[in-house]
Amino acid sequence: GVVKRVATFGRVCGVITGCLLGMTNLLIVDWEATERAKRAQELKSIMTTVMEDGRNVLNCARSTLWVVDEEKNEMWSTIASGQSGVLRIPLD
Repeated sequence: GVVKRVATFGRVCGVITGCLLGMTNLLIVDWEATERAKRAQELKSIMTTVMEDGRNVLNCARSTLWVVDEEKNEMWSTIASGQSGVLRIPLD
């Protein structure tokens, strides 16, 4: 009776403590940074698809998809076929 209840209570407390400890990392995670990284990966995937399909349709060896950043007054591309890095060109 009593021993079984105390043992069950101990297990419940252990599970609750374990769950709380496991969730503490959620308090530390920067949700905005996670969302920015997720959007950046989605944009990269879209750009890659558009460039590959465009290159195939136009029968080209290389392609670059430019994004206009009106706030920074520049065009940029993170992906250029056969190149690496970020390309930036001012709009002026």
